[in-house]
Amino acid sequence: MGDPEDWHFWGIYDGHVGWATSVLLRRTLIPSVVRKIKKTLDEGMTGSSSNIYDAIQSAFIQMDNRISHEALEAMDMAMDLEGYTKIAFSRAAPARSGSCALLAVYDPNQCMLRIASVGDSRAVLGRRKGKNNRFALSLSTDHNGFNRSEYDRIMNEHPGETGVINQDSGRLFNMAMTRAFGDHRYKWSMDTLKRCYERFLWAPPLAEYLSPPYLTADPEITTMLVRDGDFLILASDGFWDNVSNDDAVQFVRHWILRYPSELLPTSDAEEERGLTRCYSFSSKDYVIEDDNVATHLARNALGGGNSGIFETLMSLRAPEAKLHRDDITIQVIFFGFHPEDERLE
Repeated sequence: MGDPEDWHFWGIYDGHVGWATSVLLRRTLIPSVVRKIKKTLDEGMTGSSSNIYDAIQSAFIQMDNRISHEALEAMDMAMDLEGYTKIAFSRAAPARSGSCALLAVYDPNQCMLRIASVGDSRAVLGRRKGKNNRFALSLSTDHNGFNRSEYDRIMNEHPGETGVINQDSGRLFNMAMTRAFGDHRYKWSMDTLKRCYERFLWAPPLAEYLSPPYLTADPEITTMLVRDGDFLILASDGFWDNVSNDDAVQFVRHWILRYPSELLPTSDAEEERGLTRCYSFSSKDYVIEDDNVATHLARNALGGGNSGIFETLMSLRAPEAKLHRDDITIQVIFFGFHPEDERLE
């Protein structure tokens, strides 16, 4: 199995209600997972899938508990120490804000890929099907109310509460996801939230807030043995809002082979698309012009060769951008081959 410090880790952290939680996760989540896995192995436990699963899960939950503890400790100190309120707000920012997290953990010794997901970012594997074709394998599920298993989980945890989650909008209260780091206004007790509201002007508790916590940072973890020629797409929901799993894999396949423009991905949309949130991929707009594959994916998610749509969407800044596109973060990881080699086959 080797030393976890020799493994490979990639993460996508999609923040909301501010950036504080995602910045903290970007700095600390992977080191925390590495330490937890290393401790598991140092204590003589086997490197079985269940033990590694437990280590990753524990690291996620402990990180979210740390975010909560830091915030509550800071708020308590601000109650007692004059002039501490500004510092308290800074320390509590990751609890006030929130973030999804999508973590890929790859053990090269066993060719084992593990995906840990909290929120609605998504991991999709592209795998060979014949010489130059690829098909998509989803390695995560979106945590929202559209996901029947998430809807059922929330309803089972909060029986009889009718205003909590909506299958039509996919929202938990006014949250777009059912799992997240931070966002402790959906995790703390009513008394704690009232105290934060009265003293620090946090958002007031919702009337339907009866049996917290409603959100969790408990990750779903999937495993997959990687083959030579596989590639992995990690992306935030702003990308997947516009592009299907299959199209994303075909985007990468066409980028690898630099197919001529007439050989386009198979999805198509006949209707004319205005500039509305969100633009969805249409094959008539597909283009290959970027040396970086993640840039190639982002371009085709936001208009491709339709320069009017693409340039407008890319020019928008917050807060106007949110009306037309969500933030997009993309990583593409290739396993066991180099794209330049495959183009020469």
